[in-house]
Amino acid sequence: MLPAMHSEPSPPADTGFIPEVETALLAFRAQLVRALQALGVDPRSGTSIASKLELNRHLSWQLATLAEQAAPGAALAALPGAKGLELFAAALERAGSPAAQTTSLRAALSGLERAIEVHAGDRANLALLATAWQEDPSSVPAEALRREGQRAQAALLGSKVRTQVRGVIFGPSRTGSRTQVSMATYQAFDGLVRLRRGQHSRLFYEEVATHDDGSAAMSPLDFETHMRDKYRVLPAMSSGGPEDVRVHVEGRRGWVTLGPGPLGNQAQSQWAFAGTPRYEPPRYRSERDRWNQIGILSYLPTELLLLDFLFEREIAAETDLAAIRAWCFDGSTGYPLRPASPADPAFLFALTQQRPLAPETLETDLAYPRSAELISTAAGLLGLPLDRLVGVRFALPYLMSPSCLVLTRPLPEG
Repeated sequence: MLPAMHSEPSPPADTGFIPEVETALLAFRAQLVRALQALGVDPRSGTSIASKLELNRHLSWQLATLAEQAAPGAALAALPGAKGLELFAAALERAGSPAAQTTSLRAALSGLERAIEVHAGDRANLALLATAWQEDPSSVPAEALRREGQRAQAALLGSKVRTQVRGVIFGPSRTGSRTQVSMATYQAFDGLVRLRRGQHSRLFYEEVATHDDGSAAMSPLDFETHMRDKYRVLPAMSSGGPEDVRVHVEGRRGWVTLGPGPLGNQAQSQWAFAGTPRYEPPRYRSERDRWNQIGILSYLPTELLLLDFLFEREIAAETDLAAIRAWCFDGSTGYPLRPASPADPAFLFALTQQRPLAPETLETDLAYPRSAELISTAAGLLGLPLDRLVGVRFALPYLMSPSCLVLTRPLPEG
């Protein structure tokens, strides 16, 4: 549990794309659109470009995407190679494009190639530059880059997982407090594959929770019990039991690891955990806490992450579900700066694929078919039936490791 945030986070300042590259790109894009329109070709249609200019489908698709994309990052991601652009210019000439038009297009193309050489060096670095400027983590270039990184990390770390589920449920305080809420957590790994013989796999990380002012919200002496209460193996939903995992505590930090086992896809396993941490978060805003913030450090390279925030209906009625945010930070040095903010240098992106979560959607969950069973088990630890829960789910394909996911919501006035 990370401390709550002091104020509404603000995104980092938009510095804009590298001016020379952006200017050159827009100039070439304008000439591309003019040249195609002059020939009666719809610049947005790869089929139309391929038919009129007799170009292959892939190059025609790239040109159509480039013509339609106004965002520099997305346009650069679709930019064909130098040879493909030269084929396009030659095809325009064969199709009867006026000499002045092709001259202007070639001049714009030369300017773009010079800008790429200065700022990116080559096409490979250009692809990295373009992808890094994608604001949407679900964009095709960003997902492709994470996928390649996730595969490499799986080989190095010795394990990977197909679907990882991480969630938290808030219910009425078990102590009867009106100013706090109880919490149950659940985690699942569906299709976990070990890749290195004898290698333990890190599953979970935890730090002693703190208030906004940095003071500890629980006794360090209770921390190991807190860890064991929170991360309890569910044997009925797992390929093993408590004997397969270890809890390691070092001062204010703790880890849960999975022991070695059979290697490869044929030996993939399933693991599920649920528990009730000792710490009870604040229910309402106070001088010490204004935000509820959950930090989740993930060590396993993951093909699909599902991140849930669920509430008992009475507590949900006090909560603006639309105000809940999920962010991804570089987790190589642990949690982000406190309070967490997109202005943090470790900030990577906001999770944008969000949908409402309710009992009827859980019953037909295809991403993790045992969602209803897992969440019902966790909710039962708080004495809550599944039909009393509502919330939101964030989804992220190809989570690299280590990544720190942070869920935040503003606390309501009491």
